[in-house]
Amino acid sequence: MAEDFSKGETIIVIGGTIGTDGVIDTSANMCTVEQVGEWDLLIRAKNSSSPPRIVSKKVCLPLRIDSTVLAAGLPRSPIVGDMIFYQGKINWKDPEPTSLAGTVYEIKYSNGRPTYAKVHAGDQMLDLPYDDMMVLQRKSSS
Repeated sequence: MAEDFSKGETIIVIGGTIGTDGVIDTSANMCTVEQVGEWDLLIRAKNSSSPPRIVSKKVCLPLRIDSTVLAAGLPRSPIVGDMIFYQGKINWKDPEPTSLAGTVYEIKYSNGRPTYAKVHAGDQMLDLPYDDMMVLQRKSSS
Protein backbone atom coordinates (compact mmCIF):
# COMPACT_ATOMS: atom_id res chain seq x y z
CA MET A 1 0.00 0.00 0.00
CA ALA A 2 1.45 3.36 -1.03
CA GLU A 3 1.75 6.14 1.54
CA ASP A 4 -0.14 9.37 0.98
CA PHE A 5 1.93 12.52 1.33
CA SER A 6 0.84 16.13 1.70
CA LYS A 7 2.47 19.42 0.77
CA GLY A 8 4.08 20.99 3.86
CA GLU A 9 4.30 17.64 5.70
CA THR A 10 7.44 16.58 7.58
CA ILE A 11 8.89 13.28 6.33
CA ILE A 12 11.93 11.08 6.86
CA VAL A 13 13.99 10.33 3.75
CA ILE A 14 16.00 7.11 3.97
CA GLY A 15 19.52 6.86 2.56
CA GLY A 16 22.53 4.64 2.92
CA THR A 17 25.49 2.98 1.27
CA ILE A 18 25.31 -0.16 -0.86
CA GLY A 19 28.43 -2.29 -1.28
CA THR A 20 29.22 -5.74 -2.61
CA ASP A 21 27.67 -7.25 0.54
CA GLY A 22 24.41 -5.28 0.20
CA VAL A 23 23.43 -2.35 2.41
CA ILE A 24 26.42 -1.55 4.63
CA ASP A 25 25.27 1.75 6.15
CA THR A 26 21.98 3.57 6.61
CA SER A 27 21.00 7.19 7.17
CA ALA A 28 17.86 9.27 7.55
CA ASN A 29 17.12 12.95 6.97
CA MET A 30 14.15 15.01 8.08
CA CYS A 31 12.62 16.97 5.20
CA THR A 32 9.55 18.98 4.23
CA VAL A 33 7.39 18.08 1.22
CA GLU A 34 7.20 21.00 -1.20
CA GLN A 35 5.28 19.23 -3.99
CA VAL A 36 3.62 15.83 -4.40
CA GLY A 37 3.79 13.89 -7.66
CA GLU A 38 2.38 10.49 -8.58
CA TRP A 39 5.63 8.62 -7.83
CA ASP A 40 8.00 11.27 -6.51
CA LEU A 41 8.21 14.14 -4.05
CA LEU A 42 9.93 17.51 -4.26
CA ILE A 43 11.50 17.88 -0.81
CA ARG A 44 13.65 20.34 1.09
CA ALA A 45 15.93 19.27 3.95
CA LYS A 46 14.90 20.74 7.32
CA ASN A 47 17.19 23.48 8.68
CA SER A 48 19.10 23.68 5.41
CA SER A 49 19.55 26.29 2.72
CA SER A 50 20.13 23.59 0.07
CA PRO A 51 17.82 23.74 -2.95
CA PRO A 52 14.85 21.33 -3.07
CA ARG A 53 15.40 17.95 -4.69
CA ILE A 54 13.25 15.19 -6.17
CA VAL A 55 13.11 11.80 -4.43
CA SER A 56 11.06 8.65 -4.89
CA LYS A 57 8.15 8.14 -2.51
CA LYS A 58 9.57 4.64 -1.93
CA VAL A 59 12.41 6.04 0.22
CA CYS A 60 10.15 8.36 2.25
CA LEU A 61 8.25 7.82 5.49
CA PRO A 62 5.64 10.27 6.78
CA LEU A 63 6.36 11.60 10.27
CA ARG A 64 2.91 11.65 11.83
CA ILE A 65 2.37 11.78 15.55
CA ASP A 66 -0.52 12.91 17.71
CA SER A 67 -0.45 14.84 20.96
CA THR A 68 -1.19 11.81 23.15
CA VAL A 69 1.98 10.09 21.93
CA LEU A 70 4.09 13.17 22.62
CA ALA A 71 2.57 13.68 26.06
CA ALA A 72 3.26 10.04 26.98
CA GLY A 73 6.78 10.12 25.55
CA LEU A 74 8.65 11.13 28.69
CA PRO A 75 11.26 8.61 29.86
CA ARG A 76 10.47 6.62 32.99
CA SER A 77 12.07 8.06 36.13
CA PRO A 78 14.04 5.61 38.28
CA ILE A 79 12.85 4.79 41.81
CA VAL A 80 14.64 2.99 44.64
CA GLY A 81 15.00 -0.70 43.77
CA ASP A 82 14.88 -0.28 39.98
CA MET A 83 17.51 -1.86 37.74
CA ILE A 84 19.06 0.92 35.65
CA PHE A 85 21.53 1.40 32.79
CA TYR A 86 24.04 4.24 32.79
CA GLN A 87 26.46 5.35 30.09
CA GLY A 88 28.78 8.27 30.77
CA LYS A 89 31.89 9.38 32.59
CA ILE A 90 31.79 8.44 36.27
CA ASN A 91 34.75 10.73 36.93
CA TRP A 92 35.57 13.79 34.80
CA LYS A 93 39.13 12.43 34.44
CA ASP A 94 37.96 9.20 32.80
CA PRO A 95 39.24 9.04 29.20
CA GLU A 96 36.20 7.07 27.97
CA PRO A 97 32.55 6.78 29.01
CA THR A 98 31.56 3.80 31.15
CA SER A 99 28.51 1.59 30.56
CA LEU A 100 27.02 -0.22 33.53
CA ALA A 101 23.85 -1.74 34.92
CA GLY A 102 22.96 -1.61 38.59
CA THR A 103 20.25 -1.22 41.20
CA VAL A 104 19.14 2.14 42.64
CA TYR A 105 19.91 2.13 46.38
CA GLU A 106 19.00 5.73 47.24
CA ILE A 107 18.07 8.99 45.51
CA LYS A 108 19.45 12.42 46.46
CA TYR A 109 17.28 15.53 46.03
CA SER A 110 18.25 19.19 45.73
CA ASN A 111 15.70 22.01 45.56
CA GLY A 112 12.90 19.48 45.35
CA ARG A 113 14.29 17.61 42.34
CA PRO A 114 16.25 14.35 42.11
CA THR A 115 19.89 15.02 41.25
CA TYR A 116 21.92 11.88 41.97
CA ALA A 117 21.24 8.25 42.73
CA LYS A 118 23.45 5.88 44.67
CA VAL A 119 23.62 2.76 42.51
CA HIS A 120 24.90 -0.68 43.45
CA ALA A 121 26.77 -2.00 40.40
CA GLY A 122 28.96 -5.08 40.71
CA ASP A 123 30.90 -4.61 43.95
CA GLN A 124 30.68 -0.79 43.93
CA MET A 125 28.31 1.90 45.19
CA LEU A 126 28.37 4.80 42.73
CA ASP A 127 26.74 8.25 42.76
CA LEU A 128 25.36 8.74 39.24
CA PRO A 129 23.49 11.69 37.69
CA TYR A 130 19.78 10.95 38.06
CA ASP A 131 18.76 12.26 34.63
CA ASP A 132 21.34 10.07 32.85
CA MET A 133 19.90 6.73 33.99
CA MET A 134 17.52 4.58 31.96
CA VAL A 135 15.18 2.17 33.75
CA LEU A 136 15.85 -1.37 32.53
CA GLN A 137 13.39 -3.02 34.90
CA ARG A 138 10.99 -1.62 37.50
CA LYS A 139 11.27 -3.09 40.99
CA SER A 140 8.45 -5.59 41.45
CA SER A 141 5.80 -4.44 43.88
CA SER A 142 5.26 -7.59 45.93
